[in-house]
Amino acid sequence: MEILGLAWWTISLIGIGFLFSLILLSYLMCYYFLRAETKIYRAYTELEPNYLESTPLESAYMESNDLYAPVIRVRRRYAFWSALATRTYAILVVVCAGVYMVSQSPWAPPSPFWLGFVLTAFTFGSAFFTYKTWRKGREE
Repeated sequence: MEILGLAWWTISLIGIGFLFSLILLSYLMCYYFLRAETKIYRAYTELEPNYLESTPLESAYMESNDLYAPVIRVRRRYAFWSALATRTYAILVVVCAGVYMVSQSPWAPPSPFWLGFVLTAFTFGSAFFTYKTWRKGREE
């Protein structure tokens, strides 16, 4: 079965590649905003970058206050890209599982033997980059 002159699994890999690219973009944006937050702290205070997260009684890191408005703005952007990466990862895993199940069914057109390995690589690669977008608390 061909769609637009390409095999069905090629179209699937293009879509999965798009989702993986979106996760990679989310990782790069989270990295950028984490660095931006560190620069703001170094420029305007003598505090370490994890100062606002170091107390367990803090209510929420996105709580609005006027003391650290640039930091709050950067953290909101970080939280947006992190949430986008997590949601995209969930979609990617479901799509990869669906493509694999379709490729293993007897009624589906043949697919290459390496398709399962590529789907696994996309899944684990995107899991790595999604994990890297999650903010860690103070490490001890």
